Amino acid sequence: EAYSIFQRLSVSLEIVTTDLHHHQHGTNRMWRATTRTVANILRNIYTELVMKGVNIPAPLTRDIIPQSMRCLLFSAYRDTRDFIILQHLMQAAQFYSEKLEVE
Repeated sequence: EAYSIFQRLSVSLEIVTTDLHHHQHGTNRMWRATTRTVANILRNIYTELVMKGVNIPAPLTRDIIPQSMRCLLFSAYRDTRDFIILQHLMQAAQFYSEKLEVE
């Protein structure tokens, strides 16, 4: 479950950073650091699953994100989308962080 969730977040972050580049805003340090952190988490989860002999789900494609969320015309909509993605990322990180502390 964690692997799929962080895969979705990784694809979402890719869409955000690609959109920022496309609209010539560049990618700020926060989004780059967030992308690296999620990639590291995915690698760690993947390694753990392989070590436990668990079946690894197939990689997700960008199609998991609806086209209407990928190509937003107005910056206000993009900002809202980016905030929602960041909020979901923070919630997932908090949830799995607490879960790992208990185990």
